[in-house]
Amino acid sequence: MFDPACSTGTFLSSPADAVPRARCLGADLSPATVRRAAARSANVVVADAAHPPLPPGSVDLLVVRFLNAEVVPRATAGPLFTALARLVAPRGTSSSSVTPRSCSPRGPLPARPACAW
Repeated sequence: MFDPACSTGTFLSSPADAVPRARCLGADLSPATVRRAAARSANVVVADAAHPPLPPGSVDLLVVRFLNAEVVPRATAGPLFTALARLVAPRGTSSSSVTPRSCSPRGPLPARPACAW
């Protein structure tokens, strides 16, 4: 499992604890945040999600949670998610969560995808 924006590692630590033999890796841009996450999970690195620290096709489960419109501008979302999608193994899975359009602090978001692949 790879979480490219793991923040403090709270989510990442759950599957790592539940399935000890699973290989779970988290990344975040902030060295301070990575230090906090490392206290929960040993497999956390400082990295930019746009330049993931893994080879293409090497991830069985990609979890994208915090890369949202408040963090990633629409102009960079396409290339970012394309780079992340390349990580997923041929029989792998990706999971993402987004803020519902009705919950956006800036009002309803456009009903179109930021990118397609």
